[in-house]
Amino acid sequence: MVKLTFVFDEDINSLAIGDVHQIAVVSDGWSVETEKIWLLHKKSSVTFEAGEDGRTRYRAYCTLDCIGMDRLNNLVIDVVGHHE
Repeated sequence: MVKLTFVFDEDINSLAIGDVHQIAVVSDGWSVETEKIWLLHKKSSVTFEAGEDGRTRYRAYCTLDCIGMDRLNNLVIDVVGHHE
């Protein structure tokens, strides 16, 4: 099982007040999304079983048009081994 926690850690300023993120983790037709994270809701997690149904590569990105978009796209997670 994998638990990814995304944290809103922008400095408090006029831009951060309205900046909202929602992260999707996707793989081969499967997806899960975090709750929206922003100044007043700073953390959200997703949990999934890595390698389930043969999935070996996951991609995470922000689904919203946000200020940090250039830093919140194309995170790649590769499953490199399976331990029981």
